[in-house]
Amino acid sequence: MSKQICCDGVEVIGFINNSVRAKLISVIPEKKADDSISRQIEEAGTLIMSPEGFINCYQAFNQLFKELIDKGVINTQQATPSATPSVAEKPTESPNFQ
Repeated sequence: MSKQICCDGVEVIGFINNSVRAKLISVIPEKKADDSISRQIEEAGTLIMSPEGFINCYQAFNQLFKELIDKGVINTQQATPSATPSVAEKPTESPNFQ
């Protein structure tokens, strides 16, 4: 049985001891006394891969990135080539969270 790790992103990534290491993070909402919500970042784990594994992962993410652009989930700003893509306002809901 494989272990699942849920994460919201990568906080730090680097190449150490011939391995690519990425610190995975989760964003945890926390209700404050004034009823506002703050976002706390919590470490979710560490992903460690060989350079070859990183290349395979990069290619898979790149392919998915292109598919998300084609489906309109991610919007890119054509005016600035180095702009960071943003998630569409109303992404389709994942069947995993229904």
